[in-house]
Amino acid sequence: MHVLAAAQRARLVGSDFPPEDFWREALTEVGEEVLRAAGRDRTDVDALMVYDNFSPNVLFTLEGLGWCRPGEAGDWIGGGRIGLGGELPCNTSGGQLSEGYLQGWGLVAEAVRQLRGNCGARQVPDARVIQYACAAPIVSSLLFGTEA
Repeated sequence: MHVLAAAQRARLVGSDFPPEDFWREALTEVGEEVLRAAGRDRTDVDALMVYDNFSPNVLFTLEGLGWCRPGEAGDWIGGGRIGLGGELPCNTSGGQLSEGYLQGWGLVAEAVRQLRGNCGARQVPDARVIQYACAAPIVSSLLFGTEA
């Protein structure tokens, strides 16, 4: 397992509440940066681990990373699109809202478990590239892969 790329943007001053775009611009920047740095594109991403301290963060993140247009994430996830077996499995371990709030570390561990093929019934078949993204005052994204 390799860390293929990492990027972050921060806006700490006046960050008690989300900005009006819910970090969309910063998510777009870090998402594009990690893919470019790793020589990958969005179609290479087999699963997405989203920092979900609040349920809507998954929606904001999908929009910010460009999986769908702003305001369309609610409809975009319909039909199991982000479930196991869907187009983009998200938070396959249940995420922070289901397994515990560990500042995103549980999601990073899940990315590693997925890439190692250690997830049993929740395994993403043939997972080779997994992205982690965090929408918060420090917006970040990591891209993990089985091959450098």
